[in-house]
Amino acid sequence: MEAVDTSSQILTGVGESPHLPTATGLAPRVDWIDCCRGIGIWLVFFGHVLQSLTRLDLVNIRAPYHLIYAFHMPMFFMMAGFFFKPEDTLLRSTGRLALRRLLPVVFYSVLLLPLWSLGPLIHGQSPWPRIEPELAGYVLGLPELNWVTWFLVCLFVCECMALICLPVIKGRGFQLLFGAICIGLGAQLCTSTAASGHLVGVDSHAWFLCEAVVALGFYAIGHAIYPWLQGMASHTGRALILFVAGMAYTLATFRMNAPTPSFVVMMSASQHGNPMSFALTALAGSLSIWGLSMAIAQAFGSKLLQELGQRSLILLGLNGVFYHFVNPALAMHRPPPDRLGPILVFALLLSVVSLLACWPITNLLQRYVPQLVGQPQRRG
Repeated sequence: MEAVDTSSQILTGVGESPHLPTATGLAPRVDWIDCCRGIGIWLVFFGHVLQSLTRLDLVNIRAPYHLIYAFHMPMFFMMAGFFFKPEDTLLRSTGRLALRRLLPVVFYSVLLLPLWSLGPLIHGQSPWPRIEPELAGYVLGLPELNWVTWFLVCLFVCECMALICLPVIKGRGFQLLFGAICIGLGAQLCTSTAASGHLVGVDSHAWFLCEAVVALGFYAIGHAIYPWLQGMASHTGRALILFVAGMAYTLATFRMNAPTPSFVVMMSASQHGNPMSFALTALAGSLSIWGLSMAIAQAFGSKLLQELGQRSLILLGLNGVFYHFVNPALAMHRPPPDRLGPILVFALLLSVVSLLACWPITNLLQRYVPQLVGQPQRRG
């Protein structure tokens, strides 16, 4: 494992080392976690390409689209839980979390303002009527200008809850039980508040408060199982068994959690389906990707995936450009045929090209404005 300056690490489930600094100020990165983040951020790019194609009612898009969304966001929340540690001062910890979570939300939204303004300006109109309603959503914690960053808002609320709850829950078994209760309770809260919010005219997604309870469940589960996962990480054979078993369960069950053929798990929209089926499939899919990441790190030590993983938060924010503008335009004007093969090739090529286009920008942001992209302790 490579020693790095911990101040340069992004402190979220999409980029952080679970180790404290040593006396030299360096801490070892965990290779398999970086690999997993790399796979995870590619799944985000790939999944968002598929999502843009759903507007075309392509029948053969459902299976890969539903499969990815069945587990990839819960996996990130569980990975964030790997790194939880109790804090003495709640107020100071909340302030640090705001710098690492909410400041990037604002930055990546401002980054997209020129693109939101471009259309009206081309037609000789003021961009304000288009932008103003989107800005209003930020009062409610809804990052409409760059919706991809909803994850950071929800994670911020989730981690604030974790700072209060997890220190008083001792023992891995109780943490797992707490996580399961949170997922079930949170899913029920999402359903009930959506109905009541519609009646009284209040946005039930405000600050993702209810969804953050679901996220807290996965966060607690991740915190509880991390020591066990670390014990598995050095055994390639066990990691491959974890990958195969987890993926087999995921492939067998991800279609079952669908009240309608078009239903897809979507945490940003508080769509979970059956809470138990949702949680078990999400855990199985995550275990599968973790097992694959462990095997890759042991057998190949993939530098490419590790580099992707270390830049995953920046890539997440930059993906908003493609989510809002590039993917929908290409899906509308250059859609693939409604066959599984061409759909997967289209999504693969576009996701890879998107990542390559973002790569030099991640270098610039890390070098010059790290404080704005989730690294507040690093000098730019």
